[in-house]
Amino acid sequence: SLLTKVGSPGVVVGPAAGSRPRINVLPGFDPYVGNAREIRRLLDQLGVDVTVLGDHSDTLDSPADGDYQLYPGGTPLAAVKAAPGAVASLPLQAFSTRRSRQLIGDTWGQPVLDVAPPIGIRNTDAMLMAVAEATGTDIPAEVTAERG
Repeated sequence: SLLTKVGSPGVVVGPAAGSRPRINVLPGFDPYVGNAREIRRLLDQLGVDVTVLGDHSDTLDSPADGDYQLYPGGTPLAAVKAAPGAVASLPLQAFSTRRSRQLIGDTWGQPVLDVAPPIGIRNTDAMLMAVAEATGTDIPAEVTAERG
């Protein structure tokens, strides 16, 4: 897999000084492209940058406007190369991301946030709290008000 190529010693790129914390999100086999976009939106409100490793949202949700593009969107390779320097990784499915979890923990030495898929208010709140704890950020009032 591509993740095995970026986790070698000497390839890890840490965050720039003064930059926002970054989390890797591994959606697994989630066919609902809006989920990745919503997670990115929520974490952006927490002040966290997101790299979706395996971002197919634009690829599967591109318009049929007559202008052909071979696989629009996706995760840029530069973002994949920087993934080992993230604060933590957030796999969203237990079984389809099992090997990635092991690689990230063993090779990158990165914390892997173990939360249930963010389906429903309880699980979404648990995900937000885990990310806030890992990144040292606070959950802003607008997210708290939105969550109820």
